[in-house]
Amino acid sequence: MKPIRTISVFGLGKLGSCIAATYAARGFEVLGVDIDAEKVRRINEGLPPVEEPLLAETITTGRGRLRATLDVKEAVATDVSFFIPPSPSLPDGSFSNEYLLKAMQPIARALREAGKKGHLFICSSTTTPGAVQQVLIPMIEKETGWKCGPDFGFCYNPEFIALGNVINGLLDPDMVLIGESHPEYGAALDVAYKKYNRNQPKVARMSIISAELTKIALNSYITMKISFTKQLRMIAEQFPKADIHAMLDALGSDSRIGKKYLRAGLSYGGPCFPRDNRLLAYTAREAGLEVPLALASDRVNELTKQ
Repeated sequence: MKPIRTISVFGLGKLGSCIAATYAARGFEVLGVDIDAEKVRRINEGLPPVEEPLLAETITTGRGRLRATLDVKEAVATDVSFFIPPSPSLPDGSFSNEYLLKAMQPIARALREAGKKGHLFICSSTTTPGAVQQVLIPMIEKETGWKCGPDFGFCYNPEFIALGNVINGLLDPDMVLIGESHPEYGAALDVAYKKYNRNQPKVARMSIISAELTKIALNSYITMKISFTKQLRMIAEQFPKADIHAMLDALGSDSRIGKKYLRAGLSYGGPCFPRDNRLLAYTAREAGLEVPLALASDRVNELTKQ
């Protein structure tokens, strides 16, 4: 596909508004799309629609290249569309596709009506492994009457950020994860990231299912590391002279372990850690496997709360 110059971002929440603002600040033409008129109004007035450090300044930097709309059809003119709606957890640990489908259906129909092929759909919301190939792409193919590959592209491109540091996390990541439906679409997104990122992160390109699994596996590994420190802290508390901070500092000095996330603090939380860990357990169960490590990490985290 041609180089990515214009971007539409569906969903102007905590992550979506930051993605829109940072792409505009880095020189791309960006259109934000949301069903919330207040968020659209604030973006168009140069104001942040949500509270997040550095967001207001970033919107100001890209002001001339960033606008928002309620009209999905305006996104047809863009090269790619990022989708960042909520993907709520279901009781069994899997993630709902409801809001992703609601966000993608209108633009798929608008593309069909306009006869515009070659659009790239980019999902940044976390999905249940298999959902992209089994649910999202088939829906787009049905709505457009086209085929993924020759007529449109799809990339799974989740971000690894922490609330309170989203702007820096987006612009200076350790890694960019791209699950690609076809190499030419992954290559185009890869090139766009080289302009977008301030650093030079590893760009990991792979199949969509590999990327879906990698996203939740990475967060599950981190929660396992955090739960290990909580487990050790609870043990150390039973010995009056045990210093958990000295212990963890020593453990983190081993290069095989490292110091990141090796701190005696509170339980892990946030929008990703608990959910992604349980999603990994769900995915394993669906494949007929047991994952005691993921389940134990979650159990230790619950014990730490008590």
